[in-house]
Amino acid sequence: QIPKEKQKNQVSFQVDFNNITGLAETKGTSLSAQNFSNERWFSGMGIQRRDDLQYLFKNKKRFSIYNPGVPINPLQHDYNVQLNAKGKNVTIINHTNNERLKIEAELKKSQQVRNLKQYTVVGNKRLKTSGRLPSLDKGMNEFEIQNTNDFEIVFDTRFYFP
Repeated sequence: QIPKEKQKNQVSFQVDFNNITGLAETKGTSLSAQNFSNERWFSGMGIQRRDDLQYLFKNKKRFSIYNPGVPINPLQHDYNVQLNAKGKNVTIINHTNNERLKIEAELKKSQQVRNLKQYTVVGNKRLKTSGRLPSLDKGMNEFEIQNTNDFEIVFDTRFYFP
């Protein structure tokens, strides 16, 4: 309890916060409109003044993902990818950093594949994979999806800044 002086209806006090990551985190995610008309984005975040940035792709085998901040890693950051795909050995490749994830199973389009940190799962079941979910380098990341022609992939992440 914070004591206050008699006859006063307010009190001043100080609170110290420690940011253990050393990074600022956006309120919005990649799925939020990146503009300055709300309280999710601010100048200094590297926000592009363009409206063609996408983070959801359907049956597009090659695409670009923009990361305005520091590199994003699924083990350390709020970085989620959901994939619905029909195919065997579906592979997600980030050609920018040469990281890839190969799902060593046959997938049905009705199954939603997602990542839980370093694990790739459908529901509660862990899938056999090789590689890992590709991280996002700063700037444009060039992705490719292999071994499926029927898919939808969504990149939902916060962005981080020093």
